[in-house]
Amino acid sequence: MKDGQIDWKSLNDKQLYQMAIDVFHQKYDAMLKSDQGQKAVKEVIDQYLDFKTKVNTVNERVLRDFSVDLEEITKTGKVKRKIVTEQFKDVIETMYE
Repeated sequence: MKDGQIDWKSLNDKQLYQMAIDVFHQKYDAMLKSDQGQKAVKEVIDQYLDFKTKVNTVNERVLRDFSVDLEEITKTGKVKRKIVTEQFKDVIETMYE
């Protein structure tokens, strides 16, 4: 966590699940009884939803097979990184925002 922001990319599914369990089982009552706690829970949820929206946007824009006809892969199935990187430059940059 950096500056109150959770680095969602660094967490795996098990860690995300454990985080949810911790929030809802151990801290649920105390957090939701105060306005500050409600605000904190909302911020975490909003951060997660923003992250998932970015991931889904990237997946929708890239979700297709690479093509030999478009010269994205060789006939043996190797990715032509330079061409793919150039074609998906904006998508790749979106992942790092």
